[in-house]
Amino acid sequence: MLKTFIPNKQGNTAILAGVLLPLALMVIGAAIDYERLNKTSLQAQELADATALQVARNEFLGEAKSNSISAGKKHFKEERDLRIDLSDNAKALVDAYYQGSALVADVSVTGTIPTTFLRVIGQKELSFSAASSATTAGGGELEIALVLDVSYSMLGDGKITELQTAARTFIESTFGSAATNSDIIVSIIPYADTVRFPISYADWLDPGISAAEAAGFEGCFNHQTESDLDTLRPTGARPGFFRGYLSDPASTHPSCPPAGSEALLFSSSKTDLITKINALQIGSGTGSDTALAWGWRALAPEWRGEFKENAVLPRDHASDRSKVLVFLTDGRPFRHDADGDGINGRDESDNEEALDNLEAVCDAIEAAGNIDLYTIGFDVNDMDSDQKDIIEACTAGGGQYINADKNALSINLSGISYSNANVRIRS
Repeated sequence: MLKTFIPNKQGNTAILAGVLLPLALMVIGAAIDYERLNKTSLQAQELADATALQVARNEFLGEAKSNSISAGKKHFKEERDLRIDLSDNAKALVDAYYQGSALVADVSVTGTIPTTFLRVIGQKELSFSAASSATTAGGGELEIALVLDVSYSMLGDGKITELQTAARTFIESTFGSAATNSDIIVSIIPYADTVRFPISYADWLDPGISAAEAAGFEGCFNHQTESDLDTLRPTGARPGFFRGYLSDPASTHPSCPPAGSEALLFSSSKTDLITKINALQIGSGTGSDTALAWGWRALAPEWRGEFKENAVLPRDHASDRSKVLVFLTDGRPFRHDADGDGINGRDESDNEEALDNLEAVCDAIEAAGNIDLYTIGFDVNDMDSDQKDIIEACTAGGGQYINADKNALSINLSGISYSNANVRIRS
């Protein structure tokens, strides 16, 4: 009889667990739902920014306001459908008006996501929203990487001369009347079989190489594998380099771009940039996969402090800072010396590997989602349909593919300059 009045501790514990466990599971489930909401909200904000910029850029390049709004709506739908969480749940209101002579494009995005755990307590969806405003008034910070083909085929029909003219026009358009502008950072990365850096980059090499080998370093590093190219790994194994002829390690390497075509990184000087463009020299081979990867790195904050020229660049990604990568090529990747050993032989498998690598780099830049990548096919005429598809799909952000001939290259490059140097997100 007495036992009936003694508390049953095991029973109490079980009851308490039965009450608290569902509550704990509900808290965890709610956290998961809200984490999805946060992720979706960030995607909505990125899409609102990109759509507002698209409207403003189109108007700046001469489109009527109504057509620019229509283009923005189309851009929103296409980009939205690529994002699973947004999908049809997100809708956008796109409008534009003039503030003085400058266009202002306003975009608001709203939508809902279905819940997984909160629906147990009757909350079947969570709402998200984002807003952005872009203007053609300019004034934002701008980082640009110009990745320019100086391969042997650029000699034909005066293409290298036209490239230099167009690149000078691009710089003039970007800087306007200013000789320098600290808000504008430009890197020029010429490429042939590979990219040539200043000799000061010799300390990137394996310190175990001999003095004779080191004497052959002209600034050109070996081609890299796809896993090295399509990630933003700033450190790792020391790279090998393009050596001179095997019989004379200190000789000039045939596929390293010649002196004058070294990369110029992080310049805010119009004069220095134009001087570099004027000095461009033709090289051999087309290592476009390697070159595009270096262009990406020149804009990526993950590589800050790795380059010799500046310890605080590249800057962080920010809504009032545009990062633009312009990749110009006159054909498919065409490696003359895949191993950098001074033997100027070539194998079609090397070219196929380079094309696969190029596609991987393009896809990685697009997936990163923070750089506007423009690809310019300059009088392209040596590619089959599959190769052409890869080149034409090599775009990201607000960038696009441009098929340029000799007569239109300056106009095409100027259009990229105007639409980025003069269009920005309003803070």
